[in-house]
Amino acid sequence: MSSKKEINYFNKYMPADLKTPNWNYDKSIHWYHSYFGHHQVGQICGELSPSYVMNVNAVEDIYNYNPDIKLIVVLREPIERLFSLYRYRKQIGNWQYRTFDHAVEHCPQFLSLSLYYEQLKIYFVRFSREQIKVLLFDDLKRNKNQFLLEVYDFLKIKPFFPEMMVQRSNVTVDVRSQKLNHLIGQMRLYIHRNNLHFILPPLRRLGVVPIAEYVRDKLNVSQRGKKAPELNKDLRNRLVPYFLKDIESLEKLIDRDLSDWKCM
Repeated sequence: MSSKKEINYFNKYMPADLKTPNWNYDKSIHWYHSYFGHHQVGQICGELSPSYVMNVNAVEDIYNYNPDIKLIVVLREPIERLFSLYRYRKQIGNWQYRTFDHAVEHCPQFLSLSLYYEQLKIYFVRFSREQIKVLLFDDLKRNKNQFLLEVYDFLKIKPFFPEMMVQRSNVTVDVRSQKLNHLIGQMRLYIHRNNLHFILPPLRRLGVVPIAEYVRDKLNVSQRGKKAPELNKDLRNRLVPYFLKDIESLEKLIDRDLSDWKCM
């Protein structure tokens, strides 16, 4: 895999704000390839950037980069995905919505992030079905080894099972001060929105960026033993009809039974 997670090279807009231009988008292909410098010639390599399915421009840019590329998509139950995304964005300070209900009510674009059929159908038009592998997050939770075997079979590579498969990653936590993380997140967005990217390297060298990230990710984190919040069942039941048509279309597109996603 690339030396950095979520390079976000092919998305024209920022993952956290689809109205803010992505400053990596216009960088050279040599910059993109620099994240694969540790790979050997002929070795299969890839990267992970979920934002590509949310940016409609990405499908053409990826095709123009490599029309024979293979694409792997992992989908989580749409409402659970939104709840997890809300908690993550709140943690890193990109959102100021007090509750998940508040985000759903005041940010219509938020719900559209889990309209998977609308996002994926253009990929199935541009690429052949043999180039796209769609898996479910439930598959991963149910049997990690089988999940990996499907990936390896799709890529035509020899199976191996790294020890890291038993470890949890990207665990969302609660924060002590939402206002503090929001301030840090908004400062970063301000830099992107105003094309001030040139100040980031000196800020990193001076230690400003690392300190801000340490405060956000370490010092401002509440006790980890606290039970994670659960999605309100009544709210979930109210949201199911919004996604129902998209889920039914997705079932046909990927030929998978998604009945569990439609339960109220």
